[in-house]
Amino acid sequence: MKISFIYILLLLWVNTIWTQDIPRYNNSEISIEESIDFIGNWKTSGKCKSSFISGNFAYITNNNILEILDISDPTSPNLIGQATLNSSFLSEDIFGKGDQVYIANYATIYMFDVSDPSNPDTVTSFEVESIINDIYMVNDVLYVIASYDFYILDISDPTTITQLGKLTLPDASLGLTRFHVQGNYAYLGSWSDGLYIIDISDTANPSIHGRFLERSYIVFAQDPYAYVADSRYLYILDITDKVIPDIVDRRNNVDIPHDIFVDDNYIYTATEGGLVIYNKGDLSFVTSYSIADIGERVLIEEGLIYLSGNSEGLNILQHIDPNAVEDFKDNSSSFRLEQNYPNPFNPTTTIQFELRETSYVNLSVYNNLGEMVAELENSEFKSGHYHTKFDASKFSSGIYYYKLKANDFVQAHKMIFLK
Repeated sequence: MKISFIYILLLLWVNTIWTQDIPRYNNSEISIEESIDFIGNWKTSGKCKSSFISGNFAYITNNNILEILDISDPTSPNLIGQATLNSSFLSEDIFGKGDQVYIANYATIYMFDVSDPSNPDTVTSFEVESIINDIYMVNDVLYVIASYDFYILDISDPTTITQLGKLTLPDASLGLTRFHVQGNYAYLGSWSDGLYIIDISDTANPSIHGRFLERSYIVFAQDPYAYVADSRYLYILDITDKVIPDIVDRRNNVDIPHDIFVDDNYIYTATEGGLVIYNKGDLSFVTSYSIADIGERVLIEEGLIYLSGNSEGLNILQHIDPNAVEDFKDNSSSFRLEQNYPNPFNPTTTIQFELRETSYVNLSVYNNLGEMVAELENSEFKSGHYHTKFDASKFSSGIYYYKLKANDFVQAHKMIFLK
């Protein structure tokens, strides 16, 4: 009995380490509460550096290949189209609008017509003078940073790309990194010379408007603040005065960030080890999710997190705010999936879910590799509270996931089976 108890504690400890990044600078705030669930994954044959999501489609880079995925069922992304670029270089970033998708590959922007997702067609390309690090799109304008140069491109014509303006930043001695655009300003991070705030109101003549001199590799602007990070620190900057932004708060990163996305409540960072989420208000650590890879880009769309991995492909995750699901009566969702009980279990456990409306329900169990190992429910249910048992006696001990799909709702939780 004593040995079994020790084994349970050991597995729970391993599970905590497996699901969370170990902080590099400060581990005093790490919480063991699980709040990021695995939803689905698309494994690429090469490096998936970035993704763009539009409706039921995900457009991703796979080395020098554009891949188009049907993600109408995010638990099982399905490849429906692809095209190989006329380049042997690795694609760095991807963006799109309407039927056009733009891919940054070395020193070239490639435009694709994706009106037929099963057969994407190259339309045109645009050459810049150095290696592209990042692109960003607002309406009919595509912004590009390449080494020391900032380009503003007109993409209003779906058949061509034309240059509107350009600004060279010679002081960025090691080059530009990531950037973000909001309103009449672009916020450009650099390897060695801090943050450049660029006035883009005159697209033909962009100009430096302000500076933040601390190292700023990645940035996300959301007036009146900008969220900036380097390899060690995450900052909140007050950008009311765009000439000289003020530091509102600073903290040590839990893991080295590669990309950043900010919504109403949280700061999401793609990191060396996966994903780390911070509270937007006070920069406190919220939770993290580890992958056996480098998290390159992070994007939030319709409540799902799309994390591009350097070699892991596209990971689809969901951040579950425990405060948002504490009381189902106050939750606007028509569905709820509860944590299994008991957990850990041997060999059976009960899974409960609640429906407010009649729905076709699929409840399935997956192993650590994302492979479905059991289908518990697959039929129509009327509104109400339901429970079903999962018998794992034929399976090996370990970590499993169970996922509920009901209409457009998808949620997953983790459970531990101990023999």
